[in-house]
Amino acid sequence: MNSGELSRRARHLVRRFFGSLRPASVEMDDVDWVKSVLSGPEYALFDKMTINDQAHGVSVARDVASQLELSPRSWIVAAALLHDVGKIESGVGVAGRVLATLMEPLIPERFVPRATRLPGWFGRVGEYLRYTEAGAVLLASVGSDPRVRAWAREHHMPPTRWTIPADVGRVLQAADDRAS
Repeated sequence: MNSGELSRRARHLVRRFFGSLRPASVEMDDVDWVKSVLSGPEYALFDKMTINDQAHGVSVARDVASQLELSPRSWIVAAALLHDVGKIESGVGVAGRVLATLMEPLIPERFVPRATRLPGWFGRVGEYLRYTEAGAVLLASVGSDPRVRAWAREHHMPPTRWTIPADVGRVLQAADDRAS
């Protein structure tokens, strides 16, 4: 990760942290909208996300949909809603997320799979560190569009590693960065 990407990611994480401290909610209109966008199995995954992650996903998706004037059933809207779905696998709370995020730059990527096998809280932190891959696997298990799965896996990667169209990725990333 170059210094510009690292700086962007750090700003995003700081905003998400402070946003997670505020009470979040998802309005019934938003729930109905999400249900109209996602398949039944995708919605079941969305429903397992924390309320803060749901609210974040809705904010990102509404932003992207308005910018690109997309039909609600667009894979891009689904990708925005579900990009953080892998976090449901870890079971760590806000404190665990913060600690995992602070530790992430210090842990070589090759050690993360080993961390998932540690007992208790340390194993859950390891799971959290691989939430992007876990999200792609969850989405594959419910038959999500391959591009939705790709964005869940790639949304923290540099643009040179994205497999979705770069112009779409830039819009998704910018909306993710703006949302708290």
